[in-house]
Amino acid sequence: MLTIEIFNSGSAFDQDANAEAARILRHFADRLEQGNPPEVLHDINGNRAGTASLDPMTAYTDNE
Repeated sequence: MLTIEIFNSGSAFDQDANAEAARILRHFADRLEQGNPPEVLHDINGNRAGTASLDPMTAYTDNE
């Protein structure tokens, strides 16, 4: 299971919140592909902007 929380209250989100969220997600995806996904997400200003957790052992069930 992959869980991502992005807190969009920082000034990095003031001008274009969608673009900043997309930038953060692209950075996460790049690191995930390299095998080193970050647990703490940062905005363009270097501020903590969220968290991500990946549990590859969680099996998907269609009952949820």
